[in-house]
Amino acid sequence: MAAAKKPRRPRKSSGAAAKPAPVETSQPARRGANKGLIVAIAAAVVVALLGEAFFVAKKKEAARLDLMRFGNLVPHGQCLGPAAFYGDQQGNLDFIDVVEVGKYRLRRFDSDLNLLGTYDPTKPDEMLKNPAAVTEDSSGNIYILEGDGSGIKVLSDKLKYERTIPIKPGQTTSMDMDSKGMIDVVYKNLNEIIPYGTDGTAGQAFGAPGSKSGELAAPSKLIVAPDGNDVVMESTAVGPRVKILSPAHKILRQFYIDPSLSNPCMGLDADGHLVFNDMPGQRGILVYDYKNGDLLCNENITQDNIDVISPGGIGSDKFTGAIYIHCGAGLMECRLVHHKEPAAKK
Repeated sequence: MAAAKKPRRPRKSSGAAAKPAPVETSQPARRGANKGLIVAIAAAVVVALLGEAFFVAKKKEAARLDLMRFGNLVPHGQCLGPAAFYGDQQGNLDFIDVVEVGKYRLRRFDSDLNLLGTYDPTKPDEMLKNPAAVTEDSSGNIYILEGDGSGIKVLSDKLKYERTIPIKPGQTTSMDMDSKGMIDVVYKNLNEIIPYGTDGTAGQAFGAPGSKSGELAAPSKLIVAPDGNDVVMESTAVGPRVKILSPAHKILRQFYIDPSLSNPCMGLDADGHLVFNDMPGQRGILVYDYKNGDLLCNENITQDNIDVISPGGIGSDKFTGAIYIHCGAGLMECRLVHHKEPAAKK
């Protein structure tokens, strides 16, 4: 932090006006003025430091993690702008991308990003129009949330359309399935989350201002962590904020992430790394510690020298540790591994 500038001395007059007589100041008064100046400077320093810690988590260890690519690289031309990711317990990836304006498809890849199947229907009722999120249940059935609140489409594990679950209309931005088998749907415009059963029965909403549960402010992303907690990202006036809610919907902890990130995607891997994409910045992905909110690192290149600058989308597998990144090179699967310094030459 730059040192406080000294106050400028009054500019000397070029005229011939007589100098004013000096004003005598007692020694106690001078000491009091100096003390006040010191207190003011100290307060400014404290406020600045608190502000820095408030907005950007402290980076504990530089380059502690490396981004290692696994499996194949699906070229950009074969996977267009992403809409949603979900990594299941078998290591498969459900990936939704855009086919054309207003029309989307879902494709399933295995752990090496080999294509297993595609859902690209032509019937109007079965088509994906504005998908915001995708998740699965323990049987492998797929649930796709439409971002306009028109419902949740249900596909079988064979990628066949089964039905649409009706939900409350609203600005639905994210969802995930909790440990009880309820589908938690985020309503950004209502500042709340509504759980739905797979039969469409709505449970008790939580997060609304004034409620007894953890209050939310413009929630935009949701992940149900392996420990059952809800990881919710909010859009606030001072930048994105992450809240961790218990299964009873009580706030356990909260922290701000880098305020320069504009509505980033969010992922959580099996090792407790919360990842966000820096779009349209140059830092690639930012990695935070799920347990305490510390910024661990940011990575914009893989160990095999593939740039991940300005990734358009990011997802993760909370069961296997895979991180899925969509960038200029295409779609890739990566892992965050502990950095190892090269052995010193003898």
